[in-house]
Amino acid sequence: VVNFAVSEGSVSSTTATTGSDGKANINWTLGTTLGTQTLTVTAFKAGGTTALSDSPISVKTICRPPNITDTDGNSYKTVKIGNQIWMAENLINTEGGYVPTVAGNAAWGALADNNTAMGTYKTVYSNRIYTWAAAMGATTTNNKGICPTGWHIPSKVDFEELISFLGGYSKAGAKLKSAVTSTQAGTDYWLQSAHNGTNENGFNAFANGYRDNNNSAFGGFFTDAGYTTYFWTSTQAGGTQANSFFLKNNSKDIFLGKHAKSFGFSIRCVKD
Repeated sequence: VVNFAVSEGSVSSTTATTGSDGKANINWTLGTTLGTQTLTVTAFKAGGTTALSDSPISVKTICRPPNITDTDGNSYKTVKIGNQIWMAENLINTEGGYVPTVAGNAAWGALADNNTAMGTYKTVYSNRIYTWAAAMGATTTNNKGICPTGWHIPSKVDFEELISFLGGYSKAGAKLKSAVTSTQAGTDYWLQSAHNGTNENGFNAFANGYRDNNNSAFGGFFTDAGYTTYFWTSTQAGGTQANSFFLKNNSKDIFLGKHAKSFGFSIRCVKD
């Protein structure tokens, strides 16, 4: 006998009996509340009074907000975490061609800190990384940047709210990173380590690395794929620098950074 209970929504039956194959089937209809919803499954020995070892188990799923579309027509999954709604994918918008693509390493390395530029970097999905000026777009009104209407480039405070909800700097990194299986390990995902991500809230951050700036010996190269990912904030940290948050393959932490605006980092928009 197997009992089923849900935190949201409903199940077609709260009790089912396993067949000869050891399976018990029910249908779970999700509730309307955005975010994580949980199905609790408790299996009992014959007679229905003594729970089996390792029982109950919890199955979690994420009820997502609607997708959003940018000015180029790209569609993005979104996710509610705490009281915030975030993009669950990296931005790839050019704002109708406003952001130029800089392909060559030397050309990127020669960018000034106030230059607008974008680099295209292929990982498991099409990913684009941007200078800070490109992220902020033609206008910085309400920090919209090149995010879709009703969304904005997250500030340092926006990220801090997310981090606080996920348990602080020492825990949030693992929860934000995409989960990695043995068949996915490599530079398209996170290199295997003791601190692989759980992605329990659906943020799904991949290890796409970043693009170096003109102050580095690498001179505009893409680097650190499989090891790190960096996200710009709208918060400046001096005339030529801005804050970023980044994740590492070998840590459960999330880290606050301060980098020259000519670095190439990813963007996740947050809803106004």
